[in-house]
Amino acid sequence: MKRSLIILLVLISTVICYGQEDLESKADQIFAEFNNNSPGAVALVVRDGEVIYDKGFGSANLDYNIPITSSTIFHIGSVSKQFTTFAIATLAQQGKIDLDDDVRKYVPELPDYGKVITIRHLIHHTNGLRDVTGLFYMSGWQYEDVLNNGQALNLIYRQKELAFEPGEKFAYNNSGYTLLAEIIERVTEQSFAEWMRINIFEPLGMTDSFIYDDHNVVIKNRAHSYYTEDETYKPFNVNFTLYGPAGVYSTAKDLIKWSDNFNNPVVGNEKLFEQMEERGVLNNGDTTFYAFGQAVIPYKGVKRIFHSGMHAGYRSALNRYPDQNLTVILLVNCRNIDETEFANKVADVYLADYIDENAGDEARDITRRKSLSHYL
Repeated sequence: MKRSLIILLVLISTVICYGQEDLESKADQIFAEFNNNSPGAVALVVRDGEVIYDKGFGSANLDYNIPITSSTIFHIGSVSKQFTTFAIATLAQQGKIDLDDDVRKYVPELPDYGKVITIRHLIHHTNGLRDVTGLFYMSGWQYEDVLNNGQALNLIYRQKELAFEPGEKFAYNNSGYTLLAEIIERVTEQSFAEWMRINIFEPLGMTDSFIYDDHNVVIKNRAHSYYTEDETYKPFNVNFTLYGPAGVYSTAKDLIKWSDNFNNPVVGNEKLFEQMEERGVLNNGDTTFYAFGQAVIPYKGVKRIFHSGMHAGYRSALNRYPDQNLTVILLVNCRNIDETEFANKVADVYLADYIDENAGDEARDITRRKSLSHYL
């Protein structure tokens, strides 16, 4: 009897092992195009708190053929927004702000447009402000120029009228999150970088994560940023130090700790993370898909809470599938690589038993319908 039980356990273990190897092999094939002579990506999959896939593909630095790993540091672009909303939700929970406060209570430099813009409007992209990155370009700035939050706020303050009444519709923009970062600094009397370090990065052990607010800083183990032109890889310099809407540098390994914190809070609490899933509500009562720095849009019939990011040659995706307790993290260092497509392909492998191919990707549909090329 005992021997039979041992044999059964060995067989079960063998089946599980072969099953994991098969999934790993399928995931490897997704990234087969990358090598030491190309930029690439790192993909990391976590299920039930356990890392089940962790591989880097391609080069972090084409000058020296340095391989990408899950410890390589990337700019995560707009995935940064959920860190900003965590800070805002924390301050609200502490009673230091009210999400329905007029933004001008904290930032009186913002013009009075005759309509109240609340902090909640900033969070959900329903504020009516024009996107600050678009304003930069209209002002004659180039992507390679050195641009910071002070310059961004000056442009935001100079908007003479809104594009639409606050709460009327959803329109993704970075102006709102630049203002959120300013509110955090004024309320806490700390720099944004310092607040994040003390309240998120250090408590979670995210030792390779920080706010990029100085374009001169030396970042060891950073993946370089590239784009392709005429089948040639070229460097894509990063001089934007805009934080709030972006600004976080991190690694795939550190982002696991952040993702795990949603299920097993070390910083924050269950009530706060429930709030971070609350989606925006328009004046007409309609609910948008955008919550607190996260989109809540199903993927092939599976609940998904996610955000992607794009800055210079960096692209990123942090996709959580809470019902399956699965997270897919993807970090990329070439602008021409579609991070969403690759992250979805990885999800297809590890969610094969749950997805409905006929359901489609609603996020792609929304992007096409609304022309939201920078929606995430």
